[in-house]
Amino acid sequence: MISTLAIHGGSPAITLPDDGLRWPLTGEEELAAVTDLVRRGELSISPVPRQFEEEFRAFIGREYALATNNGTSAGHSAFFALGLQPGDEVICPSFTYWASVVQVLNLGGVPVFAEIEPESLNLDPADIEHRITPCTRAIVVVHMLGRPCEMDSILEIARGHDLAVIEDCSHAHGARYKGRMVGSMGDIAFFSFQTSKLMVGGEGGMLLTDNGEYYERAVLLGHYERIPELSERYCKYHRTGLGFKYRIHPLAAAIALVQLQRLEENNARRNGNIEYFLDGLRPLKCWKIPQTPSYMERTYYECWIPYDPEGAGGVPKERAIEALQAEGAKVSDARYNLLHQQPIFQEPEHYEPGGAFSILAHCPNKPLYAPDALPISEAVQQNLVRVPTFPAASRELLNQYIVAFRKVDKYLEKL
Repeated sequence: MISTLAIHGGSPAITLPDDGLRWPLTGEEELAAVTDLVRRGELSISPVPRQFEEEFRAFIGREYALATNNGTSAGHSAFFALGLQPGDEVICPSFTYWASVVQVLNLGGVPVFAEIEPESLNLDPADIEHRITPCTRAIVVVHMLGRPCEMDSILEIARGHDLAVIEDCSHAHGARYKGRMVGSMGDIAFFSFQTSKLMVGGEGGMLLTDNGEYYERAVLLGHYERIPELSERYCKYHRTGLGFKYRIHPLAAAIALVQLQRLEENNARRNGNIEYFLDGLRPLKCWKIPQTPSYMERTYYECWIPYDPEGAGGVPKERAIEALQAEGAKVSDARYNLLHQQPIFQEPEHYEPGGAFSILAHCPNKPLYAPDALPISEAVQQNLVRVPTFPAASRELLNQYIVAFRKVDKYLEKL
């Protein structure tokens, strides 16, 4: 009965199958696109990647696009395009996936971690100001989970200090900030099309920019077969390249090209489902559901919601997760750890001769940080819970999830 939590032997609130949570959503069109390339034998070289670049470039609204084999390569290409020098500092969040920033280490760049805003989970523009030094070269913004960063404030700061802005848009395909597409505002942007992303290719990435020099340097780094197309300054390297091969696989480009046609439809369905679910949780005492500003059109790569231990009467987050899981809910702890607390930012040997990042051996500003350097980010991270994004869920399944959360919230004292 409803007064008994499933964790205590009651009936689970969620009984419907979880088919509506499955991702990615692919079908006959993707299969046909791949089959067509296989039949034509276009398994390495094909016109499809350039078609994908052109259509994605037009969708975001940029001058240049370069497809890569994954988002990490696109990020590396972006940092290389800037011409980072050893010791150049790059301000970035610590609460993000490592591929947002770790590539700068191989170029001699120094990540400088800044605090996030507790509600948005994005870089706090006010804290960026405090991190700028004479060595600062760029700011990396991550549109976390699909919510756009406060780009007007960040771009104003960047312009005032002559800093480049790189947008990591890997969570935010199709999101908009004040009518502008995420990925259209920074000096360079990069996307991922890995299978969990809002628009998938299996693997794949994309670099976007309006700067022809940045585009040429990105091509030079990882697309040796295109180097003859570059300006005289760079085309002389076409017989060797620079040692990297970053072109996207044609099959991945073909899948992503189909996915692009359905992106806005898929986003609208996912957004509608998540917002219906979150609205059902707003009256509950142990969750603090944030509101998205009206000038943003966010997307939901994932959905993490803040647990309020005080509102929950001191019941630990882990116990609430356990109770929700017993009700049949697919919930878990939020999965990103803070980068500045990871071993490569704690152990000096990585920045000594013979270390993985020995390019920084003679730089005075090493990327080493105290574990407690970002108390706000740490406090926010500790209270986040991952919930489904319901990409194809029925209203009945959504209602069962809402009942499960309300049930646990009502009987918290029994936990």
